[in-house]
Formats: sequence, structure tokens, C-alpha cells
Amino acid sequence: MAGASRGYPNADLYAPVKAEKDPIDALSLLDSIAAHHPSTTPPRPVLLSLLRSLCASAPGHLPRLISLLRRLPRSPRLPHDAFALVLKALSRIRLPDEAVEVFRQLPGILQRQPCVRCHNALLDALVRAGRWQQAESFLAYFSSGGGPTPPNLESYNIVIRGLCERGHAGRAVELLRDTPRRGLRPNCITYGTVISRLVKASDQSRALELFDEMLENDVTPDVVCYNVLIDGFFKEGECEEGLKIWERLRKDSSVSPNLATYNIILNGFCRLGRFAEAMAVWEKMAASGHRPNQFTYGSLIHGLCKSRDVDGACRVSSWMIRSGVAPDNAICNSLLAGFCLVGRIDDCLALFEQMGREGRRSVVSYNVTIKGLLEKSRVEEAVAVWERLKEDGSCLADSTTYGILIHGLCKKGYINKSLRVLAYAEDGGKDLDLFAYSSLISGLCRHKLPQKAVRLFHRMIARGHKPNAHVYNSLMNGFFKDSQIQRAVEIFKEMEVGECPPTVATYNTVINGLCKASRFSEAADFAKEMVEKGLKPDLITYSTLMDGLSQDKKLDAALGIWNLVLDEGLEADVVAHNILIRGLCAAGRTEAALVVFFKMRKNRNFSPNRVTHNLLMDGLRAVGDFKRASSIWSEMKRVGLEPDVVSYNIALKGLCSRSETSEAVELLNDLLARNITPTVVTWNILVRAVVPSRITPT
Repeated sequence: MAGASRGYPNADLYAPVKAEKDPIDALSLLDSIAAHHPSTTPPRPVLLSLLRSLCASAPGHLPRLISLLRRLPRSPRLPHDAFALVLKALSRIRLPDEAVEVFRQLPGILQRQPCVRCHNALLDALVRAGRWQQAESFLAYFSSGGGPTPPNLESYNIVIRGLCERGHAGRAVELLRDTPRRGLRPNCITYGTVISRLVKASDQSRALELFDEMLENDVTPDVVCYNVLIDGFFKEGECEEGLKIWERLRKDSSVSPNLATYNIILNGFCRLGRFAEAMAVWEKMAASGHRPNQFTYGSLIHGLCKSRDVDGACRVSSWMIRSGVAPDNAICNSLLAGFCLVGRIDDCLALFEQMGREGRRSVVSYNVTIKGLLEKSRVEEAVAVWERLKEDGSCLADSTTYGILIHGLCKKGYINKSLRVLAYAEDGGKDLDLFAYSSLISGLCRHKLPQKAVRLFHRMIARGHKPNAHVYNSLMNGFFKDSQIQRAVEIFKEMEVGECPPTVATYNTVINGLCKASRFSEAADFAKEMVEKGLKPDLITYSTLMDGLSQDKKLDAALGIWNLVLDEGLEADVVAHNILIRGLCAAGRTEAALVVFFKMRKNRNFSPNRVTHNLLMDGLRAVGDFKRASSIWSEMKRVGLEPDVVSYNIALKGLCSRSETSEAVELLNDLLARNITPTVVTWNILVRAVVPSRITPT
């Protein structure tokens, strides 16, 4: 002890400070002793020990210690590294002003200028706190001789990192290329920071250019650089470019792929649905001695589930468990979603119950299960799962839950149940988003309840949700279906006033509604207005107009629209072709209709469907071309399309119009033998054919 006292004067006086375990209490004790013995200087080991403890566990109190050091009668001669540590600690907890103040006091404490490490620590504090202007001013001061030595590479790396965090990749590249002029050689960190920023900005080409420049300058990239580039290319869907970087990594003798590399490639292949290649990477990873982690397994399981290979996903899950890695909630949720996707709802429920027993359910688990049950029309079970969620203390229903439940119930026709769920959520102040309201508005409109939909629309706005085009379109569609044409048009005008620009889908809704109401000239006016507003009509627009013009007996105008579709290079689908055939047949132009039909048969993207054949048969029957109508019937069966009740009605109408009642009865028996239920139209055709032949004049 005597030796210690001789080595460090005042050691006994300050011994209680060193003995105190709590650094804040130790600082208070030091302050008290120094105040009572102002002529003494605490021993250097005591100060260093306290300084390091405060840096580690209470950095916010460091300015107090620095202030105390300034008041000491003699400099304790602490090393520069100790003060660099102080500045780094203040940087870590985002206290830039305190860091600046400490830096200003250092010359008085050290009795010389702070070292470059202290300058860099302050620079880092300013960058971390987002004090960009101060950071750049400080670097300029530092570079102009404000420090004992010029800035080193770490100084520039700090500023480059700050520029990249702000999204200023261009300036970061300029600063990187300016460092050689200052006698500094950029290293892997310098290049890696900028490459990472460029990749995040989806500028893969510049990132690759910088990567190549790095190699040309004999700077060896680390595995992180390779990983960032590979991941960037995969995320942008440029798989082949990513694989080229992967091959360069494998050939680079100075660096080896790590687990993160394999995870990136595996995840990339899974996202792109290239599972054979993903499995090949899996095998390479195992052969190289890398043990898959939860992310590895999760990527593969999620990808396999999305591709509907749920059995494969289950096998990977079994491997995972056997290797001692427990599936987390996200992986289990992927499996739940996979089971629902392929319709294995009972397996989904079994896993859901197991997750409950193991305490691994989240709100996502409930959402996935509810959605799966609703899609399979197991409505009561879906509602029961929601009721369980309400009682589950470990998680709460979110906006997605209510959106899924309300949307699913509406889709299945359970409007009243949907309204009760909405009322429960609203009354309880639950989280509801626009999707929940728009789903219910659409459902009410589909069930011809537009007035209720409008009341809900106003409630939605009152709760702070701004209606989008989909909501307005649903309301208009509802009023058109309810034959309230003028009200639908008024909704369109309200939409424009409400600062929600009409979309192509909006105009299609209005044009279709007006055409169905036989208000063809108004529909044409809306089509003209649509084009004047710079919106480009799509195939639905043209098809709707063609149908309306055909109904209005303006076939030439409809054919003009058809030619416009072809001129625009739009790929007319089977619906558009059927509309054209219907119009031609209605006008008695069956030869032209047959030309369209034969062109459809040569189309690679689609073939004539049952509706096409029915339209042609009916058109040919109407002009008395029974022979070719019969050949269309045979053609339909030849291509594997089974006639439906409409097909039979058309054929029966043809037979009965020729008084071939026995053949008609035979055809009726064929219809019944195929378990097709006759409609009122079927019986009317037969009755009208048979009854007159049995009545004799009186």
C-alpha cells in the first residue's frame, strides 16, 4: 500500500472512488473529494477506470467528468485514446453538442492539440446525429491544418458514410475519387460503403462499375461487398448478373462465400420460383460446411409454399427440426399460408392448434387462417377463429384482420355479419383501414343496397379515410345495378369535386352502366371525355362500346371500334371476340361472324369457348342455316366443350322451328341423361312447339 501511495500521490484519499462499483456514484464521490481537496489531483488509474466505466454504462455523465478534469490543479496526463473513447461514447448515444464541448476542452486538459483519433470521433458524432453541415465544416477545418495531422482515410470514410446515409451517392463517389489526390488510398470499407448505397438506390450498373474499379486499384473486396452486389441484382430480378458476381466470388482465392452469401442466393432463387437451382445451392452450401440457419430454412420454406409445393416445404421443415433449429413464427405462418393456398385447410387448422399449444401464434397466424377458411366457404369456423383472437391475450386483431374478415364475409354474401363485425370494430375503437370499408361498400352495392353503401361511405369519411377510385367505382356500379342511373352519374361528378381523379376503370364503369341502360349516346360522350382527359381506353372500354353500339343497331360503328382495337395493337381476348360475333349475328351477318370464329381457332392465346359456339349456333339458326348450326354443335363437342342448357335451348329452338318435335323430345332426353336441369326457357320452347299441333279449330 505504501508503494502504491509513493507511485500515485493521493491514492489513499481517492481509494473510495476506485472501490465504488456504481460509476455514477463514483463520479459524485470524486467530485466531492476534489471539491474538499482542491489542491490534489486524482491518481491516473482512478480516473482511467472511472472514465472507461462511464463510457460503457453511463456515457451521458461523461461531460461532468470532463468538466471536473478542467478544474484540477495539474493535468492528469491521460492518453489521447481515453478522450477518443469519450467522444465515441457520446457519438454512440447521439449527443453531438456535448461531444463538441468536450472536444473544445481537450487542449486545456491535454495541454496539446487532440490527436487525429479524437478529430475522427467528433466527426463521427456529427455524422451520426445528422449534423451534415457541421460535419463538412469540421472536415474542411481539419483538412486546412486545424489538427495535428491531416485527416486520414478513416476521416473520409466517416464523411462518405454520412453522404451515403443521406442518399448523396454521387458526392460520395466524388469524395472517394478525391482521396488519392490527398495522398490516401481508398480501402474496402470506402468502396463497400458507396457500393452498398448505389445498390440500395437500384443503381446496380454504377455499383458494378465501382466494384471493378476497386479490383483495378488492387483493393481486395471482402465477402460483404460481394454479398451486397449479389443481393442487389437478385432483388432487381437480374438473376444472371447476380450469378456472374457469385461465380467471381467462387474464383476469388482471397475470400470465400459465407452463410449470408448462400442465404442471399437461395432466397433470390426462391423469390424467382427457380427451386431446382435453389436446391442445388442448398447442396453446395452443405458440401462447403455451412450449416443452414433459420433464415436459410425460412427462405426455402416460404418459396416452396408460394409455389404450391407444400409437401416440399414440410420436408424442409422436418430437416430443420432434426438439425436442432426450431421453426419460428414466420416460418409457421408460411406453412399456414401454403396449406391454405393448396386448399389443405384441415392441415392449416392442425398446425394453427399446434402453434397455439406452443405459444407461437401471432396476429398474422390468425389472419392467414381466417382468410383460408373464408376462401373455402367455412364461414362459421372463420368467425370462431376471430372470436378466439378476441380472447387471446398474447395478440390483438389489426386492420388486416378486420379487412380480411369483412372482405371475406361480403364475398360469400354474409352482408349482415360483415356489418356486425364493422360495428364491433368501430364501437371498440379498433384499427380499421380503407380496405375494410371499401370491401363492405362493394358488398352492399353488389347486393343492390346502394343507399346503405352511401351511408357507410359518409361514416368512412367522418373517420378520416379518404375514398379512392375503387370506392367511387363500387358506388356507381351499385346505383347502375339498382337502375338509379342519374344517381350513379352524380357520384361520378362528386368524385371529381372530391379531388379523386377518375381512372380508366371509373370510365369503364360509367360507360358499361349507361350501355346497359340503353343510353348509348351518353356512353359515347363519356368515352370521348375520357380520351380528352388523357386517359387511354383499354380493351374493356372498347369491348363495352362495341357491345353498346351493336345493341343500338350501329354495327358499322362497332366494327370501327374493332378495327381501332387492332390498330392499337391490343390483344383482343375471347370476350371481345364474342361481343363482335354477337353483334354480327344479331345483324344477320353470319358469314363475317364465321370468319371471326375461324380466326379465333388459330389464335395461340385463347380458343373459342362455349359462349362463342352458342352465339354462332343461335345466329345461324336465326337465318335458317340449320346445317352449319349443327356443324358448330359437333365442333363444340369435338374440341371437348360439353353443351350447357343454353346450347340445348338453341338446338331445341331450331328443331321446333322446323316442326321436328320427335327429334326435339329425343334431344330433351339427352339433356336429362346428362343431368342438366331444363330452364323455363326450355319448357316454353317445347310447349309452344307441341301445343299448337294438338289444337283443332272449332
